[in-house]
Amino acid sequence: MAQTILQLEWQRTTLMDMMYKDQNAGPSTEANNSGERSANHDNDKLTRRELIEATRQSPTAGGLGTVAGLAETKKLLHDSVFLALKFPHLFTGGLQPCNRILLYGPPGTGKTKLVNAFAAELNVPFYSVTSADLLSSWVGETEKLIRELFDYTKEKCECSVIFIDEVDSICRQRTSKEQDLTRRMKTELLTQMDKCDKQIFLMCATNCPWDIDSAFLRRFQKRIYIPLPKEQDRMELLQIHTQGTRLSLSDSDWQVLLDRTEGYSGCDIANLISSALLEPIREMLKATHWITTCYSKHDTTVLEFIKPDVSSCVQHFVINNRNNIFESCAIMNALRPKFTLGAIQTPLGNATHGD
Repeated sequence: MAQTILQLEWQRTTLMDMMYKDQNAGPSTEANNSGERSANHDNDKLTRRELIEATRQSPTAGGLGTVAGLAETKKLLHDSVFLALKFPHLFTGGLQPCNRILLYGPPGTGKTKLVNAFAAELNVPFYSVTSADLLSSWVGETEKLIRELFDYTKEKCECSVIFIDEVDSICRQRTSKEQDLTRRMKTELLTQMDKCDKQIFLMCATNCPWDIDSAFLRRFQKRIYIPLPKEQDRMELLQIHTQGTRLSLSDSDWQVLLDRTEGYSGCDIANLISSALLEPIREMLKATHWITTCYSKHDTTVLEFIKPDVSSCVQHFVINNRNNIFESCAIMNALRPKFTLGAIQTPLGNATHGD
């Protein structure tokens, strides 16, 4: 019994000593802990801002004039964005400028280049991010990065362009089996899209729009289809890539190229010309004596082994599934009759397309 009393007394004394130390050292300790937390918070914020600043790119000089073709797309951007910036007093009430735009279409059609030229035309900072720039293995860090991306660009610039490439990789349709990290990331991005004001132009690109969750699709004010280049656009691309080279093409050669490059993307055409220029160099390396290279004979022969990246099956799938992008959007169901096959083939034929 006596031993138990002594043990209780010892415990009471120990607790009183601890309480006395906490009372004397409490305020300074708490202040130190608070200071450390504040310093860590500032360091984390600085690190996130450094990561965001690393995604800043220099827009292409020349603006939209450097982009071949896509005349209807450029006109749509001019009408919905540039006019709003030039005449802001006219865009009031129900008429609002478009600052959330989705570009979709086959790969290699110039979506990224178009956004870069768009930022140059506006003469504003251009931040190009991917899912790899936003995702983090630390809990809660991904949401902070997304929030900081929008907050930082607002503080840094009066106006800026945020471009998220391959947006379908982070905005896929939500399921009950997805991880909590992915769900929180999508929720934060949706929140920032809702808060996106006139200071920020959010532009996203994807090759697979049918994979994007309907909640994200609804928040894009414009959804613009970027098609494969038509004959006139292909001619412009061919002339751009052959300018300043030693390629010599006759009228019949040009026609052969135009006919046989149907279904080629802008990237495919650039690869085609590059390969045609490389073939004579390969011949010279194999030669045993000096020869005069002939560039013209390689201009069309490279078509035999340079095939388009976008197969006819993919093109058919894109066209046939284009309307499915809007199936889950209730507001689009009423507009469904507007999206006929004719509208698909000439998707930007009128100013209301994509609204």
